[in-house]
Amino acid sequence: MVKRRVFYLIDAMGIGGTSKNLLNILSAYDYSAVDVFVGLLQHKGKFLPLIPKQVHLIDLHTEIPLIPPPSLVCIKAAVRKMQWRDVAVLSYLYLRCKSSGSSLPYHRFLQRNIPVMEMEFDEAFAYVAEHSFDMCYVADKVRAKKKYAWIHVDVSKFHVDRNLMKSVLLLYDKIFLVSNEGKAVFDALFPTLCGKSEYRRNVVIKEQIEQFSLTGPTYDDDFKGTRILTIGRISPEKGQEDAIKALASVVGSGHDVRWYFVGGGSEEFLDKCKQLACSLGIAERAVFMGSYVNPYRFLKDCDLYVQPSRHEGFCISLAEAICIGKPIVSTGFTGAREQLQDKSDAIITGMKPSDIAKGIETMIGNNLKTQG
Repeated sequence: MVKRRVFYLIDAMGIGGTSKNLLNILSAYDYSAVDVFVGLLQHKGKFLPLIPKQVHLIDLHTEIPLIPPPSLVCIKAAVRKMQWRDVAVLSYLYLRCKSSGSSLPYHRFLQRNIPVMEMEFDEAFAYVAEHSFDMCYVADKVRAKKKYAWIHVDVSKFHVDRNLMKSVLLLYDKIFLVSNEGKAVFDALFPTLCGKSEYRRNVVIKEQIEQFSLTGPTYDDDFKGTRILTIGRISPEKGQEDAIKALASVVGSGHDVRWYFVGGGSEEFLDKCKQLACSLGIAERAVFMGSYVNPYRFLKDCDLYVQPSRHEGFCISLAEAICIGKPIVSTGFTGAREQLQDKSDAIITGMKPSDIAKGIETMIGNNLKTQG
């Protein structure tokens, strides 16, 4: 029997929603009938050892930055180095991109030395997260009978040239969006692509999360007040700064709370968050725990889960908190309402720190401890 060949492209297997989604998908394959290949632009990440042993890993390391500099920056650099041929080519591409409204020719020029993959696949999936490299790579460098883009971001907040995105996504057979609201946003921004777009929710395995929550690390302090938890990458879009400001307000209202943040991120932004907590006089109440492959015991043992994100595509951490049955306060990012619409012990707030604080205080006032 000839096995079907499936290919997935992902940046790396760091702890995060797209990696979790991929792991859940990989766990469901019948490997006697399918050969699965995972291309990694960076061969790293704490989730890397969790990939099933039947999966074929392909190291696609490239020197090209995932977020390339603007073409004018490259032109100036080429002038300084007196690389006149590059100056001429880049200047032509700059004018061409300006006239067409799409930076696709420039991106293809940057990827010109990347070879097309020799193997052909039945299906190829590009995980589209925070840049355009993945979708450009699968569109131009992967041979497959069917190509699918799997978008895990709110495209209205996506910092990529929309004309470039439209040009590349036209080359795909289907475009998956991880929430109905996210699909509606996508269709409004890209009406010519709405015939290709399809809602496909992220895979979350409830039984697995419940099982993991019985083991692993948990809180090692002796705090007796209300434990608030947030799981997610420490980065501006995840809203930790807003959470710290909300925490100061909640503490100022007389509530005995401590907010725990589980997740890794840039040291620079982490330091910024810690300095903010210090400046507000709540350093001991904002606890940054670092990242964990299994954070679910923390989730099981907290009193309240809060998702303060400024924007998301779906937010797997929120879905996992629902699986554990935690009371939840969440900002109203794309996908939050459809996840929480049937949950009675959940509050959706506005995006401001004061909104988040009000939601937390309301939940605490609703006899939080007896619900948790």
